[in-house]
Amino acid sequence: YKDRGLTDFEATLASMIEGMDKSLGDILGKIKQLGIEENTIVIFLSDNGSPSQCPQNLPLRGHKITPYEGGIRVPMLVKWPGVVKKNTVCVDPVIIEDFFPTILEMTGVKKYRQIVKIIDGKSFKPLLRGKSVNSAARDFFWHFPHFYDQEPYSVIRKGDWKLIYWYKESKIELYNIPDDISEANNLAAVHPEKTKQMATKLSKYLREVNAGRP
Repeated sequence: YKDRGLTDFEATLASMIEGMDKSLGDILGKIKQLGIEENTIVIFLSDNGSPSQCPQNLPLRGHKITPYEGGIRVPMLVKWPGVVKKNTVCVDPVIIEDFFPTILEMTGVKKYRQIVKIIDGKSFKPLLRGKSVNSAARDFFWHFPHFYDQEPYSVIRKGDWKLIYWYKESKIELYNIPDDISEANNLAAVHPEKTKQMATKLSKYLREVNAGRP
């Protein structure tokens, strides 16, 4: 890749992507070789958006570690033979902590809720079966109480609305994601009641889970 004129960072990134692609291919090939392809579920996704050294993933704003869509919105692919229909698309959001209850339910573990009393995520197994779920009624939370590349922040997403709270300056940002996917227009002052409602929900949740503060 360096011989093609790429910078050190670009060459490293390209090499890592190629290595990941080959590793995934090796795993899928081995599954097929073992004859368990039709009895194996594959879930593939990124854990965050692209790093800041990369070109911005427009129209999404931000990058890895930021609270904007470019930092937290990633695609996910699921292969579940006989259950997930090929070439189907689901636009309902899920979050990484949903994997725990989802995988348990996928594998037929039925009594895990009797053992694990507190479960942060929600199973998205119904979505994989093509069933509708009222995602708009659900609250999603992100919490970053660190000074590392970014200042500390917390985020709540509910339906179309997303609120970001920046701790250092007590600054609040409010966005309507479907209308403003690039998060260019802060509507906090335009919708004070919505801002107050979501900020209250966010504060209550952080206290309930005893979240660390910067």
